[in-house]
Amino acid sequence: MKSLFYTRTANIQDVLNILAFEQENKAWFLNYLPKSYLDKLNQTFIRKQVENQINHKYYLVYSNSGDLIGRFNLYFLEEHRRVVEVVYRMDQAWTEQGIASYILKRLVAYWASSGIEEIYATTLKSNEASNKLLLNTGFKATMRPSKPILVEGEKQETTEYLWSIES
Repeated sequence: MKSLFYTRTANIQDVLNILAFEQENKAWFLNYLPKSYLDKLNQTFIRKQVENQINHKYYLVYSNSGDLIGRFNLYFLEEHRRVVEVVYRMDQAWTEQGIASYILKRLVAYWASSGIEEIYATTLKSNEASNKLLLNTGFKATMRPSKPILVEGEKQETTEYLWSIES
């Protein structure tokens, strides 16, 4: 599987690739993310995010042919950088192949070895693939109340997950 793709942190040369990835997959992502969030992803916004990776890190997934096929964003939630949130998405053409699972398992191990103790993730309750991905990677649903988000004009229930070094 590893021969199909590689993962690395984003740099300024990736800005146009990230923008193209987001634009090409926008219709797919609108099934899972608020339109208001996707609408702000322009070149200036992405450039600022990539240039200023202090409170977050972007991990990009490229196919061996050089196409951006996914990304995993890590956001530090507290000053000691031990508690984070991961947000991810894959190009629709590259889903259901186990790639996101393969990558997330390795990123979690890498992050844990770097001192991260807790990783949060939130997904729509209706997103069976994402729920399965998180559970298979060792995340557990938290008992916090669901925070609905507006997707395609309707409120959608979410599930928050937690991976902990303690579990």
